[in-house]
Amino acid sequence: MFLPKISVKARLVILLSLAVMIPFSIVAFNLFFITKLSGKSRESSIVLDEYIQLLKIELFILLALIVCMAIFYVFFRKNFLIPFQKIKEGVHAIRNGFFSYRLNLAGSDEISEIACTFNDMADNLEQSIEKIKVQASELYSRKFKLQKVSMELDATYEQLDETEKKFHSLINNIPDVILVIDDEGNITFVNDACTDMFGYDKLYLTGKNIMDLVDTKKMTMPVQRIAQKLLSQKSVSIRLSLAKKDGSVIITEAIFTNYIFNGVNMGLQATVRDITRKRRMEEEIIQSNNDLAIINSVSRSLTSTLDLNELFNLITNEVSGRLKYPLCLLGLADKDGLNVKAFSGVHFQDSDCPLNFESSTLKKDILEKVIGKSEILRIKELSKDSVIDEINRTKLEGGKVVELLSVPINCANKKMGVLIVGSSYYFKRREVNLISSIANNAAVAIENALLYESTRKYFIKTIDVLIAAIEAKDKYTEGHSQRVSKYAVKIAKKMGLAKEQIEDIKVAGILHDIGKIGISDSILLKADKLTKDEYEEIKQHPAISNKILHSVGFSDRTLKAIAYHHERYDGKGYPFGLIGEDITIEAQIIAVADAYDAMTSNRSYRKAMSREEALNELFVNKETQFNPKVIDALFHAIDYAKDFLI
Repeated sequence: MFLPKISVKARLVILLSLAVMIPFSIVAFNLFFITKLSGKSRESSIVLDEYIQLLKIELFILLALIVCMAIFYVFFRKNFLIPFQKIKEGVHAIRNGFFSYRLNLAGSDEISEIACTFNDMADNLEQSIEKIKVQASELYSRKFKLQKVSMELDATYEQLDETEKKFHSLINNIPDVILVIDDEGNITFVNDACTDMFGYDKLYLTGKNIMDLVDTKKMTMPVQRIAQKLLSQKSVSIRLSLAKKDGSVIITEAIFTNYIFNGVNMGLQATVRDITRKRRMEEEIIQSNNDLAIINSVSRSLTSTLDLNELFNLITNEVSGRLKYPLCLLGLADKDGLNVKAFSGVHFQDSDCPLNFESSTLKKDILEKVIGKSEILRIKELSKDSVIDEINRTKLEGGKVVELLSVPINCANKKMGVLIVGSSYYFKRREVNLISSIANNAAVAIENALLYESTRKYFIKTIDVLIAAIEAKDKYTEGHSQRVSKYAVKIAKKMGLAKEQIEDIKVAGILHDIGKIGISDSILLKADKLTKDEYEEIKQHPAISNKILHSVGFSDRTLKAIAYHHERYDGKGYPFGLIGEDITIEAQIIAVADAYDAMTSNRSYRKAMSREEALNELFVNKETQFNPKVIDALFHAIDYAKDFLI
């Protein structure tokens, strides 16, 4: 405990003394031993002589050691002890405020470098102290002036009449901050409300520049331009982001006017009001309106189709496209788990099988954690072999997916499936609510499409029963209606008709001969040529068809296609004798398909023609019995579709 408190010089002296004392003790011991041996036997004299010789050598070594120690001490003192002592004195001098102290040391490069560094530090400290003294002097002078102004204001306030006192009290007690700013933007007056709004007291803000409080990145107009605009108008209103004492930022509305005193323009007066909450409420309202507009737009889009596959793709495309998410997937629950129906987003571009639930643990993650409730899954929470990891490694156009939002698709408490959305950033609560609303609309649309699909299947079965009843009368017409429907659909597709038209043509092709159910079997099954009266009865079957189907609820387009399918392009058809474009295009397509199948099928009164003969007959009657555009589409469909007759 004692040794660390003594100086380096004292420690060195002690070490050198110890270095000398050890050999000196050896010499003294030998000298004592020699003294004991003197005057004894002859053998002792011989030993004594040897010890004397050894003592001489030891004395010489001791003398040399003392000389070396002395030289070392002188060298060490000159090159180390004295420089470090001066450095120590310099540190004490700087600590005690003598910043003009400088070191002048000659010695090794290291000592010189230390001295230079010390002198540079002292120079910087001296300059900083001088600057601080100047600033302190300026601050003191400004404080003195402000105190003087404050005293003058207090003295003036004492002289104000009752009305002026009330006005002054009003200025200091209103919740809005009142600022007076000179031409350079320095605050010359501020009321007491500044403490509540910014956390600063009046004395601190007085003399500050207004730009010290303003977020300059969001200030749309500098003070100089405000002053220029006030030359042509009474006031200027600006929205400012101002910093509080605690570092937070508030949004304010500042109304600037010219500050006139005794007819002289003293600068700008600003009335500052905190509108942070108002602004946030406005932003929330705007965002809510935007979200509502998105939901309404998506809802309208989802009600545009009842086709399930089209609807599935529409849902995922709306979410990934309209809301800009890199990944969206829709899955429906079945007995085997979750069946992926549609997917979209930049992470799925050029992807044949985006999420194989059967071979990934995402299936387990989704089924166990998500289906039936909304939940956000961090990617790091998923199993190590999740396919999302593979997507992140290979599909980075939209950024890595860091979160999956899985929203249930439920309708009437029925768990139908799940909508999975991937984001390259963490989801906000607003986004979760928005996607949940879209999922609810999607659930309704899917339920309607499923009901429509179910109804349509029953409808088709009903039609099949009606057709079977007709074709049961004549084995030669078995399958005729189905073939006419298929031919007509292929022709319609080749002509580029709308999907709704093609669907109506498909139904009309199946039902075009439903009216024959009201024709006598003796006429339908007659092997010989029909009489004029019998033929007139056969010509009534389109009208009978229309009468049967009119109350069922088929579209007008379907009913006309059935009613007009025996009309001729040249006007010589039946039952109405329509001509050209007065005949609907759907009916003209059914007419061509019906004629083609009739000619290529066996009948009770003749054998079937070959395909080439039937096509030649159709070509001959082009522009007379049949619409040439439909005939061209038929030939084109046959040329490019080998399975036309299937």
